[in-house]
Amino acid sequence: MLYAYVDSSNFDEDTHSHDGVLLGQPPKPNIFAAVLYLLLIGGREQDVYSLTWDMIDFDHKTISYPARSRKENKPHVIPMIGMLQDIVINQPRHLRRSDLVFGMTHEMFRTRYNKQIKPIINQTSKSLRKTWAEHMGLDGYDDKAIGRGLNHSWATQGSVTTRSYYTASLVKEQYLQRMFISFQARCLHYALGKSHQDQVNEDVLQNAKLTGAFSNLEQDQVKVFRLLGKFPNFRHLLQTDNNQNILDEVRLIEELGVW
Repeated sequence: MLYAYVDSSNFDEDTHSHDGVLLGQPPKPNIFAAVLYLLLIGGREQDVYSLTWDMIDFDHKTISYPARSRKENKPHVIPMIGMLQDIVINQPRHLRRSDLVFGMTHEMFRTRYNKQIKPIINQTSKSLRKTWAEHMGLDGYDDKAIGRGLNHSWATQGSVTTRSYYTASLVKEQYLQRMFISFQARCLHYALGKSHQDQVNEDVLQNAKLTGAFSNLEQDQVKVFRLLGKFPNFRHLLQTDNNQNILDEVRLIEELGVW
């Protein structure tokens, strides 16, 4: 899914014009961006077609789903961090339904999912939420933490103190930040050819073995460079002394347009 997103586009290939004035490429709904977004938040498919621009706070980097948009009828605030930020800020304003971030209605999402996503993963959209939850378990989070991440009511009800006074919204946001970064690192871990049985290094780019690759790029290295180039905010989260050479090389290739 990561590489399918990298190869996808938010715009039609053909340009369009009006009265002889070239208007450029019209925006189009990107199902690969929408599905990767769902995978990264552990979301349900309605989290795509209910997401509007007024629910996004770019200053505080949060996405706020109101209770009416949720199956559990509880508001859900998630941090827009790393890959999520990169996906959202790259969505164009659609000509139709300009209020929708991904420009898709329920029926449009279902049609595109069945046509373009199922051949890749052979799973329903519900598997994305299950995948997120299971991998949080692999990373050591217990069922209550995972339940809070999924906004399950049972995980937040607790005692009278919890229900009436301790909403834990700030704690939840910090928890979700750690969980989202952990999951995104694991996605990159898989993209580098590792399995769920391999430990995810704190510096996941150590596994990339890309330093010095610019002079003699191989096909797999090009794929990883293109992947890292698609997620600048995620790359920023990975900046450590150990991988700075790799990140500098990615930026050099971006500047030269060598993809």
